[in-house]
Amino acid sequence: MNQVQLITYDGQSIPVDEALLLFSALLKQRMQEAQEKGEDIQVPEASAEVCQKVTEYCKHHRETTPTPARVISSIKGGSTFEFAKWDEEFMASLDQEVLLELIVVAQTWGIQPLLDLGCKTVATMLKGKNPQQIREMFEIENDFTPEEEAAIKKEHEWTD
Repeated sequence: MNQVQLITYDGQSIPVDEALLLFSALLKQRMQEAQEKGEDIQVPEASAEVCQKVTEYCKHHRETTPTPARVISSIKGGSTFEFAKWDEEFMASLDQEVLLELIVVAQTWGIQPLLDLGCKTVATMLKGKNPQQIREMFEIENDFTPEEEAAIKKEHEWTD
């Protein structure tokens, strides 16, 4: 199988089987353009770590269609998802920063099953959390005054 090199934003060169790039129309196009110029494929939106994780995901799912997360309950509090064992372990191996970058890269490269898996993983992380817990989880500063926050809560009482 032919190998190509992906050059990440952190300057790393990641060898990848050419066939794995077919998971992404964007990477396939970049590969064709790079081959015409005799260059490696630039992936300025991905770090080496995330590029390797996407490659790992694509290798695993090369011969099997990714199993979508199954909704096991859907109530007012939101949906609960059940993931295929390999996908669940794969996502559990990622730290939060890598998970969020992986979602961005999956969206940019158009790898929909990986994007869905990442988004559902984050949704599961958020389930049952209040706004303050979510702010702490993602290190988001609360820039609302107490009055603004009270007005928002009143305006959206229906969400309780």
